[in-house]
Amino acid sequence: MCWLRSLADADELREWIERRQGAGISPQQLRFWELVLELPHRRVTKWLRAQRRSVWDQRLHFMSFHPEVLSAAQKSADGISAAGKTPSLRRL
Repeated sequence: MCWLRSLADADELREWIERRQGAGISPQQLRFWELVLELPHRRVTKWLRAQRRSVWDQRLHFMSFHPEVLSAAQKSADGISAAGKTPSLRRL
């Protein structure tokens, strides 16, 4: 942190993080910089939610270009085994 602070002052760091909306910074690091640089809590929370959503959207985007993955996921969700048969349900 001392090295980073020697390269940029608090205002420059704050502007850089805000310009990138926290992209590339882990949630723990972003919360740390929120406190150190006095970033608005609600804004940081919004960035973190958007990052989590982005990860999910990327997974869906990947599956849309790989039909075999989507097909396997749909079969699994439908309760169909790899053999194409519905698994038996056992009573607990």
